[in-house]
Amino acid sequence: MKKLNTGIFLAILLIVTGALLIGGTSHALFTHTAESTDNVFLSGNLSVRIDREHGSGYFDISNLLPGDRGSNTITISNPGNLTLSYRIGLTLTGKLAEGLHPLEITIRDAEGNPISPNSQRPLAPDGEEKLTIIWQMPLEAGNEYQGKTAQMSVSVQASQDPGLASVNQ
Repeated sequence: MKKLNTGIFLAILLIVTGALLIGGTSHALFTHTAESTDNVFLSGNLSVRIDREHGSGYFDISNLLPGDRGSNTITISNPGNLTLSYRIGLTLTGKLAEGLHPLEITIRDAEGNPISPNSQRPLAPDGEEKLTIIWQMPLEAGNEYQGKTAQMSVSVQASQDPGLASVNQ
């Protein structure tokens, strides 16, 4: 019985040893590890400026008559380091902004093309765009506009331009 147990033990030992040798040959004899530790992530800076300080107006017009018109140039700039998409908004309130022939306000780009308020416009980092705001009191404006006023506010809202975003590696 001892011989049978010894034979079974030797057979199992040979099978285990063979399995270890076969498994060991599929493992590489050399190994190497590489590591990169100095990886930095820095978010971009989104910023937009208008060339007038908060509360400072572009227009202060008095004694307005039908047919009068004028303009002023504003500069929108991007001091940040991300391309942005901005829109300029105009709000005109008051009695001169109401009725059949109200005060008219238009915006044009540097080439003279009309710009719709609230249309999105791209602006590169360190870029700027000059826009012209034109006002006009229609000739058809009648006596109902005498002594009336209007107030205009200009706002610029910027956001990251998802269409111009890039992935840096």
